Amino acid sequence: MAVPGAGLSLIPVDGPTRTAVAQQLACWAKQANGLTDPRIRFLSCCKLGYYYIPPEVCTAGYGAIPFTSRGEAIVCDAAEADQFDRTILASDVSPIDPNTCTTDGIQLSTPTGLAATPGDTAVALTWDAVPGAETYTVRYKLVSAGTWTEGTAAAGTTANITGLVNGSPYEFQVKASATGYTDSAYSASVNATPVAP
Repeated sequence: MAVPGAGLSLIPVDGPTRTAVAQQLACWAKQANGLTDPRIRFLSCCKLGYYYIPPEVCTAGYGAIPFTSRGEAIVCDAAEADQFDRTILASDVSPIDPNTCTTDGIQLSTPTGLAATPGDTAVALTWDAVPGAETYTVRYKLVSAGTWTEGTAAAGTTANITGLVNGSPYEFQVKASATGYTDSAYSASVNATPVAP
C-alpha cells in the first residue's frame, strides 16, 4: 500500500484496531487547537482502509503520535519525502473516547532553538515556543561539573540566568510544562561563558 505522496499512512490490522486508531488520532489532533484536524484523512483501500497524515499536519505542533508500531515510536516527519507505511497492531493503541479525551500522559514537544547570549556574570537565553506549554524551566551547570541547577519555572520564552562566574563556561537546557501534560524532555544543550564588560 503506497503513501499518496509525502506523508504517513497508518494501516490497522483489523476493525477494532482501526477504531482505536481513529480515536487516538482525534485526540492527538486536539492537543494544540482543541479541534479534530480535518487534514487527517481516512482513505478507503483494501479491506480495512487506512489513515493518512499529510506533511502539513506533521508541522502543526501536535507533538508525537500517541502510539507505536511494533514497539517503535512513530515519527511524523514533514521533511521526509518518502515515509514508510506503518502497520498498527492492536497492542499499539488503547481505545479512548475522542469526545472526552484529555491531555493526561501526553508529553509536550521538546523545546528547540535554544540560544545563549553571555553578559557580565549572567547569560540571557531564548528559545522557540512549544504548543500547549504554560511554563518553561531552565537548568544549567558548569561544563566541567556534573550537577545541574534548576531555575524557577516561568512563562515566556526568555530567561536571564544571573550570579554566574565570569570566564567559566556553562551548559544550559530548557524544558516545557503544562497542567495535564507530561513535561517535555530537556532541550539540546547550548554553552556560553559570562564575561565582564
